Amino acid sequence: MKKIALIGNAFLFFLYFLVIILGLAVVILLVCGMKLYCVETGSLEPEYRIGSVVVVQRVYFENLSVGDVITYSVSDNKVVTHRVVGIDNEQKLLRTKGDNNDIEDSKPVPYNNVVGKVIFKIPAFGYVILFLSTRFGRILLVIIALGLIGIYFIRKIYRRMSDAELLEDNNLSDANNDEKDNDTELGRTKNEEIKR
Repeated sequence: MKKIALIGNAFLFFLYFLVIILGLAVVILLVCGMKLYCVETGSLEPEYRIGSVVVVQRVYFENLSVGDVITYSVSDNKVVTHRVVGIDNEQKLLRTKGDNNDIEDSKPVPYNNVVGKVIFKIPAFGYVILFLSTRFGRILLVIIALGLIGIYFIRKIYRRMSDAELLEDNNLSDANNDEKDNDTELGRTKNEEIKR
């Protein structure tokens, strides 16, 4: 029973730790002006696999160079992440291509459309984000969060009840010991009176 409790405690600690670390990481990235995007196609494989998350930071045009991977918007709600293969400094245009594609993208990217440069990637984390962006994923996240909070409070209540029972057992044990001591003293007193 103690092993199961120990494993359960370790698992809960891991979950709490994971949630806190991921939450802090996302907040820090957002506060620092970075954005997260999921890789949904294989155009940059094998380096950026489907399901990875890329962390993108805004960068000045002068700081971009051939070989950088950038994320840029192609419409109001669609972005693409591809590698820079050519730069037109005069018109501030970037030629891009997916590593896994045979040809360059058909149109050069104006610098104004550039969201930022990819700073690093988190493999497979995109599946989590994509799942949590669904209605079922959000509901499941709320259920898990409420479940973890519930488990935390149930464990606290259980510990207090256990502590109270232990204290009560100790008090009963002390009371029984006191009664035994009193009985022993009464017995001694009676024996002393009989001897007189």
